[in-house]
Amino acid sequence: MAIVTITANLNGGDAVTPNEDLTYKIYDYDEPRLINSTGSANTDANVSVIGDVVEIINFDIGAATEIQISCTNQFGQESVLSDVFTFAPPSTNYYVRPTGQTYGTGDGTSYANAWSGFTNIDWSVLDGETLAICGTHNEKLIVSQDNLTIIGNDVNESGVIDAQDSINNAVDVVSQANFTINDIVIENATISNINSDGTTTATSNNLTLRGSGNQGIQHYGQSQWTHNDIICENNTDDGVSTHDDANVTINRGTFSNNSEGIAVVNDSSVTANDIVNFSGNGVDFTSATTGSVTINNCTTSNTIRTRNGSTTIINDSNVQQIDNSSNSDISTIQINNTIVNGLIDTKNSNSLITANGCLILEEMSPNTSMVMEDCYYKPQTSSSDTGNITANRCLFDGDGSTDHILDLEADSNMNITNSVFANIPSGKYSIVLRGGTSSVDFDNNTLVGNGSTTNGVFVSGGASYTLNNNILIDLNSVDNNTGFTYNNCCIFNNNNTPNGTENNTISADPLLTDTANKDFSLGVGSPCIGAGVTTSNADGIDTAIWGNGIDELPSVTSKTQNAPFDVGAYVN
Repeated sequence: MAIVTITANLNGGDAVTPNEDLTYKIYDYDEPRLINSTGSANTDANVSVIGDVVEIINFDIGAATEIQISCTNQFGQESVLSDVFTFAPPSTNYYVRPTGQTYGTGDGTSYANAWSGFTNIDWSVLDGETLAICGTHNEKLIVSQDNLTIIGNDVNESGVIDAQDSINNAVDVVSQANFTINDIVIENATISNINSDGTTTATSNNLTLRGSGNQGIQHYGQSQWTHNDIICENNTDDGVSTHDDANVTINRGTFSNNSEGIAVVNDSSVTANDIVNFSGNGVDFTSATTGSVTINNCTTSNTIRTRNGSTTIINDSNVQQIDNSSNSDISTIQINNTIVNGLIDTKNSNSLITANGCLILEEMSPNTSMVMEDCYYKPQTSSSDTGNITANRCLFDGDGSTDHILDLEADSNMNITNSVFANIPSGKYSIVLRGGTSSVDFDNNTLVGNGSTTNGVFVSGGASYTLNNNILIDLNSVDNNTGFTYNNCCIFNNNNTPNGTENNTISADPLLTDTANKDFSLGVGSPCIGAGVTTSNADGIDTAIWGNGIDELPSVTSKTQNAPFDVGAYVN
């Protein structure tokens, strides 16, 4: 039985003008047959008609799923008034309690008459129904029906499935469609608390998976799951693992004291949203895989580890270390609006990390290829012995570091434009280019030293590079190499003049607005305004709020240069 409220736009009819005093009938559209009417069994039904809208409140449509309304006047004339309405069939709760005793009739239709243990469940009656698991069960549950909802929070008694370290998988779900499991604790399986395989499509809500000998839940085959508000804790291996072509979305949850929060294998994929904490390796691509992970608004206390062919996208998160599993692995990593607290290490220069709008608080290791835009980079230990680097509209801050801000390996490529280098460590350089650096593009940047012990750009070897539209001020040594050519650069208040060749040099104070508070824009009357040469790097910094360099993301807006270009990272 289903009691509903029906609001219908009336189609009208020649025989009947609808009003509250008439009798309204509901027909089962599939049969067709009369279900009920306001003038008979529906004594509690109330009818109101306003204009072309009729509303029938508390109307009993029984088990019908498609209905149509008609109206009959006092002369027995009847008109169909509505289009077809579709309703979900009403759900019935069935109950299962722990094995070992008989509960009433044992037909599962109530808590008092519950099925005794999982082996006595009559799966044939559960299509479209709800099964309440009540009490603590120490046996395997094999889900054997589509369109089923399992709950563990019935008002009579909450449900727990405890495998007692003696059952391999506490729950098996194989190729079941439209399966939902809510508000239950599943624990202590020797392998996985839930094992999903085949073509299962499922949703979980408020699920707690803990204490397994391997995974909290493992997904195989073409399993498609959405987990909402999941808790995975104290599992020996992974909180969640995906294999084959499984696809999993996790919305909100807590992962603690697992070896890995999420493990991705083969071509499977995971989207994780609003995860409070990952323990162990937050995410680990295990074995050879071309799988993918998307992480949104998550916090991880340890490594996100990628592997060969994998793709990782991290959005609006706070993560620890990001690395590749081995030197032979090639992966793609994209980081957006994220705080990275630890080492970035792809171990392979053919891997690529792209970062947008990020705060990066630790170094990049050798062989890492990095593309950065609108980022605040502030390594807290030694220099960044990085591989290829492309950066636009970034702040490179050496405050807290003890070595060069960037130290490029031999045979690396550097393309840095419209960026700022500040707080260069004492006795160190903003950039070191090791011998054999393949190519350098360094235009429209601003380098600010401390006036006595900090240096600009160091090159190991005799390579020649052209630098355009840069501001280099308050340095001890601008460079160490005669191979540099400086075109339209502002070179001011340095202890030593450049070793290279200067063309159209600006020797006056650039009048930067407030370097102490990380505002490196050109002040009123700056000689750098309109004093540059035209290059291909036209989008400089308009405004930048770099944040505190601890737990705040930068906010950078761009502005396109007009000819003639300004000198420095900012566009006036």
